[in-house]
Amino acid sequence: MKKLVAFVCLIVGVLAAGYLSADSGNDFIDLCGVSIGLGMEQDAVLEQARHKCIATRDGPPRSPQAGVEIWKLFTKGRGSEEVGAVSFDGYEKVIVVTRNWFADAESIDMAESIYFAVSAFVAEGRNDCEVSAEHFSRNGFTGKITRFTCGRKELVVSSGRGPQAYASSSVTENLR
Repeated sequence: MKKLVAFVCLIVGVLAAGYLSADSGNDFIDLCGVSIGLGMEQDAVLEQARHKCIATRDGPPRSPQAGVEIWKLFTKGRGSEEVGAVSFDGYEKVIVVTRNWFADAESIDMAESIYFAVSAFVAEGRNDCEVSAEHFSRNGFTGKITRFTCGRKELVVSSGRGPQAYASSSVTENLR
C-alpha cells in the first residue's frame, strides 16, 4: 500500500507541474513495433505485430453473439511476457488498445514503469489530465484503481488483494 501511495504521489506531482497534455494527434500506442490507433484494420495490425511478438486470441472467435475479439500480444522467446492487448469490433476495427507497463514485480520495477509511462505521455505533450481514484470490494477481493485520463488515453495504476493472501498490481496505458 505504501508503494502505491508513493507512486501515485509521483504521478500527481508530474501532473501538477503541467507536464502532461491531451493531444488527440498522438492517439496511438506502440506495441510490438506497431503504432496502433483506433479504427485500424485487424489484419494489418496483427500481421505487423507478429513480426516482433506472438499474438494469441483471448477467448472465442468473434461471433454474432460476441461482437468483440481480443488479441493478447507477447514478447517472443523464452520467458515471454504479455506486452498488451488489442480489441476489435464486429467490423474488424481497433476499439481498445492496452499497453502493459508493469505487472506484479518489485517496487523499483513499478516505480520505473510509472516513470516510463508518464515520460511517454510527456513526450506526447499531454498536460490536460483528470485524476480519479476508486476502491472496490467484491467476492473477497479488494482493489484500488487510480486513473490519469488525458484525452482518449489513460494511465491506470491498480492494486488488489484477494483470498489466501493473493495480491496483484499493474500499470497499464489504455487508448479508448
